[in-house]
Amino acid sequence: PPPPDMAPPPPDMAPPPPDMAPPPPDMAPPPPDMAPPPPDMAPPPRLPYGAPCDRAVDCESDLCVGDPATGRGRCTRRCALAADCPDLDTCLPADGGVNVCFRNETGTACLNGAGCIEGICLTPPDPVPWVVVQPICISRCRDNRKCPAGYRCDVVQTNRGPERACTPDVEVINTCPNGFIEECVGTCATPPNRDELDLTVCLGLGDGEPGYCSCTCATAADCPDGFACSRVGLSHDGTRPGVCLAMSGYRCPLQGRPGVPEQCLSLTCATPDEEEGGQAASFCTAPCVRDVDCPAGHTCEFFDGEGACVPAP
Repeated sequence: PPPPDMAPPPPDMAPPPPDMAPPPPDMAPPPPDMAPPPPDMAPPPRLPYGAPCDRAVDCESDLCVGDPATGRGRCTRRCALAADCPDLDTCLPADGGVNVCFRNETGTACLNGAGCIEGICLTPPDPVPWVVVQPICISRCRDNRKCPAGYRCDVVQTNRGPERACTPDVEVINTCPNGFIEECVGTCATPPNRDELDLTVCLGLGDGEPGYCSCTCATAADCPDGFACSRVGLSHDGTRPGVCLAMSGYRCPLQGRPGVPEQCLSLTCATPDEEEGGQAASFCTAPCVRDVDCPAGHTCEFFDGEGACVPAP
C-alpha cells in the first residue's frame, strides 16, 4: 500500500504581530503667543515755556515758534498783550492769526529792519567820526517794565511813523567838534561853588580833535544818564577822580566789516561766551571799581581782577 500520507502540514504560521503601536500623538501645540508687547514707552515729558523745540507737539502749549536768531524753535504760548508774557518777553502776531509770546529782541545787532522780528532797526546816537555805532533791533513797549537794563521806553521814528520802543538809556550826547570844553556848556550838573568848565571834559582822540562832551565824576550820579564813572586817568580833580563814559544800550560794532572801528564810545567792549551768543550779544561797557560807578540798571562785576559795568540780572 502506498505509504501513509505525509504528516499534516504544520499549522498556519502564527498570526503576524499586531500593528506597530500607534504613532505618538501629535506634538504638543506650540506655546501660546508671547505675552503682548509692553505698551509704547511713555512719551517724553512735554517742554515748558521757553524751552528749545522742533515741533509744536514737543511743547506743553502745542506752540513752537521759530527764532531766526538761533535757527531753532522755542516753546511759547498765546497772548493778547505783552503783559501776558513772562519777564521781558513781548506779544507778537504769528502765522495762523494768533498772537504768541516771543523774546524781547532789544539790543540784537542788525543791519536794517528786515533783520528784526518787529522790523525796527535803530542806530543810536553816533556823535563822533572815530566810532561807527552798531545798529540794534528794538522792541515796542508801553513803559519801562518791558525794556532790558540800559534801555528805556521812548518815542522813536519808524517807517510807520512815531512809535514807543525800547531805546538806549542815554538821554543826550553833546559834541565838541573842535575839541573845546566850551562847546560842552550845559552837559554837567554843577555843584555849588564849582565852575562848570572845571568839571567838563571833551573826549576825543587828541587835542583839537572832534569828541563828545563828558564830566569828571565821583560816582555815576555825577554823569549824564547812561554814562558810567570810570577812573581812566583823564581827571586831575581829587574830589572827582573819574570821567563819565557813554555806554548804556550800546552794542560793540560787529567785526569783519571794512571801515568799522571795533570799539565803543566807552572804548570798552564785553563779549560773552559763544554759548551765550558770542559777538552778537556783546555790549559796550566801562571800567568800574564798585556798583555806584555804573549807570542805572548795571552792576560792577570783576573778570580776571578787572571791573566792568554789566546789565543787572
